[in-house]
Amino acid sequence: MSIKIDKLPYPDSFDALMSTSDLNEVFEGFAKKIPQIFNMLTFLVERPNASEIDAQYLVTGARHAVKVDARVKAKADAARAAGSEKNGGGWDEVRDMMVAQFHKEFDRKVIPHFYKTKEFQAYHKRKLVEEAKSNLGNAPAIARNLGIKDVKLLKSVMLAVALGEMAQATTLAKKMVKAEKLDLDVAGLLKDLRGGKAPKGEKAVQQKINITPATLTNCGFADPKNKVIHKWLGILVEAMNDNDRVLFQSACSKVQKEEPKDSTIAKMNSKAFLQMLFKAKVITKG
Repeated sequence: MSIKIDKLPYPDSFDALMSTSDLNEVFEGFAKKIPQIFNMLTFLVERPNASEIDAQYLVTGARHAVKVDARVKAKADAARAAGSEKNGGGWDEVRDMMVAQFHKEFDRKVIPHFYKTKEFQAYHKRKLVEEAKSNLGNAPAIARNLGIKDVKLLKSVMLAVALGEMAQATTLAKKMVKAEKLDLDVAGLLKDLRGGKAPKGEKAVQQKINITPATLTNCGFADPKNKVIHKWLGILVEAMNDNDRVLFQSACSKVQKEEPKDSTIAKMNSKAFLQMLFKAKVITKG
């Protein structure tokens, strides 16, 4: 069995993890920083002889001291009292019980914790980059399908998506769309790439401006004929179509400043203001 982290499969058991080359080395490096975990790991890897268990793992001050549950402790106490270290005796059973306990702790607690550590995250990111780069061979075909000329920039977008760096991917995708004057829906493009699908090249939905005395009156503007308001509403729509959030906020502010300070429009946040414009059909979808 395995678990998936960012679509990459990883072992969910101790035996599977230790048989995974390079990941087991990262795990061992992590374990060395936590004595109890490292000592349990040492026990499972070395499987000590019956005569070594008590002295090296259980007695006070043992070199590889470990914590065991009450059942194991009781069995160890009985084996110790019987003096059976030399011929195995009860210590063979103690070893089997310790193996079972440690496997359970690794599978249920240690390994899930390991996947949240800095050591694993660094390893995981390297694997994500390797996986992403192996898929960049699709970039030329995607570029041809979407009419993109800058394949290198497209690869950067694809890599950022693969690494889960969606803010960076969005910035790069917008830059690409704007530079090449592509009629593409950035959100749709990133969604397809993230889902591992071949982007369909869906066109961006363009917003249209519909400035009339009637639509502006419906919004509640004090002066529906105000040319400054008309100008900045036009810029606002252009900003929406260009995915320019900064210009959009600026345009909203410019329009609202033309209204009386105590008016409803002047006090609206940008989201409510935009909803009002759509409701009054000052802005419509193309």
